Amino acid sequence: MKKIFKWGCLTFIGLIAISLIITLFNLPSEEEMAKIQVELELEKKEQLENFNKNKKKKWASSAVNVRSSAGVEEGVFTDNKSTVLSENQLVYTLNEITNGFEKIYDAEGKKLGWVSTNYLQDKKVVKEILSFKVVKNEKVGLKSQNRAIQKIVVQTNSLPNEKGLKNTAESIWKNNSSYDEFTVFIYLEDMDTTSNAYCIIEFNSTKMTDFMILESTLIDTKWE
Repeated sequence: MKKIFKWGCLTFIGLIAISLIITLFNLPSEEEMAKIQVELELEKKEQLENFNKNKKKKWASSAVNVRSSAGVEEGVFTDNKSTVLSENQLVYTLNEITNGFEKIYDAEGKKLGWVSTNYLQDKKVVKEILSFKVVKNEKVGLKSQNRAIQKIVVQTNSLPNEKGLKNTAESIWKNNSSYDEFTVFIYLEDMDTTSNAYCIIEFNSTKMTDFMILESTLIDTKWE
């Protein structure tokens, strides 16, 4: 039994050795390797030229998940989220749409994944920013706290909508995102800026955390 096992092992090792020798003898020469490399480069160049010829620019309308496959799979073992596009991030497409998801690429033609067509648009997002003047801008709270506020008066002929208020406050916060807490108090023209603001929007160092409109502040003003 031992002899059979021994001869079996030797036979197996011999077969592996023969296989390695055959593989080594069949390896391409340096000249053949160089030729293969040139062919691969030409193929890559042709693919990039075709991509550049047919690609279409798309922008993310808001922050959106990129999926590794055309659909949403979320769970402990099935999550197909690969990365996230930021708002207004530019990507490229080749009109490859499956299940309401479109395949996206970077500028070099590298596949990034799939994004819902609901979050891709042909033009860059242009946000409405209200005209305003700054009334007050100061640090507040204890010295150990990294907090600041800004009071502004928006200049408009009609009551601004929620989107315009948020966009305006966000544009101010982006220039003050070094603060751990930042609050924008928004007043309308002819309002008392020493009293309650019409709109209060709060941010931390990474995002908007609270949005509030105080309708009661319009009482006894031209906006009532």
